[in-house]
Amino acid sequence: MTKFAQPTKWPWSRYLLLVLLLITLSAVIAAMIIEKRVTPVLRAWAETKAVNLATEAIYSAVEETMIEEAAVADLAEIIMDDSGRIQAVKYNTAEINRVSATAAKKMLEHLRVLSSEQITIPLGQILGPDFLSGYGPGIPLKVVPVGAVSAAPVSSFTSAGINQTIHRLYLDIQVEMRVVIPLSNTITPVTARIPIAEDIFIGAVPSWYFAPSGLVGGFDQDGDFSGSQKIEFRLNEP
Repeated sequence: MTKFAQPTKWPWSRYLLLVLLLITLSAVIAAMIIEKRVTPVLRAWAETKAVNLATEAIYSAVEETMIEEAAVADLAEIIMDDSGRIQAVKYNTAEINRVSATAAKKMLEHLRVLSSEQITIPLGQILGPDFLSGYGPGIPLKVVPVGAVSAAPVSSFTSAGINQTIHRLYLDIQVEMRVVIPLSNTITPVTARIPIAEDIFIGAVPSWYFAPSGLVGGFDQDGDFSGSQKIEFRLNEP
């Protein structure tokens, strides 16, 4: 009578090895799916969050600077003739540059404090419906300033109607932030324009020309500003 060979039984160690291989393969596939589908959404959300946090820190730093360091009247002088008509706006460029430098330093301090904070994003807030927005595992987010903060003073003149012009001084802020999340590390630029002084000129609308020294003057009181609704320039450019 012919005897058939009995199938060889695998030892339990082989079954364990097979299970581990399947688990590893599943984990790799899951990681690839997450990287392809979830990471772009997470990156976009994290960059938006980082810009919002950095902008809040920048505004706070400028507000502190203006309260502690500067008086608006010290930044620009309105020069008028004997009849009260505006002849020029003379900028105190030394004071403006000092305020800009102080503000930039405070901004960097605020951003460095922000980089030391532990920020987490609930996964449900990114992927789930609204009722799950506060749930799910927390995904760590780190925001770190890269390089120095640029704070450039800008002057702006805007027509606001008949014989009315708004004059503003701004700080144009630029800084780069490194946004660090799992599986992603990107550099995001943050920009903001923050007003630090404002005047409203009532009277004959002038036409403008600018001198590199910071003197804006020689207004033509009979000029027509209607053809150019807004003029602006940087004060620290020659």
